Amino acid sequence: MAELVPAKRIVWRVTDCNLQFVEDKKEWKDTQVVFVISWNGGATTVTMTHAGLEPGVECYEACRKGWNFFITESLQKLLTENQGMPDRGGTRESAERVAAETR
Repeated sequence: MAELVPAKRIVWRVTDCNLQFVEDKKEWKDTQVVFVISWNGGATTVTMTHAGLEPGVECYEACRKGWNFFITESLQKLLTENQGMPDRGGTRESAERVAAETR
């Protein structure tokens, strides 16, 4: 973890990775995943940004769709129903499946 401000902000620094579905397996290395937590009217909002995941990198579109799925659907389901929807594959096929399901 690169930064922790309890109940406000969490930053993970990606120190290594081995993405199976892109040519550059280390594409996420030295990027940061940032979670910002806020409250408004009794509701909690978590905003997640993958800093360094930019248009132009090979996995951008599939990873963007994958993050959107895991944060807005799987995490939401885990928090509300105690059962998320994890992807245990880590392959190009599983990344493409998640991307296709989130179109």
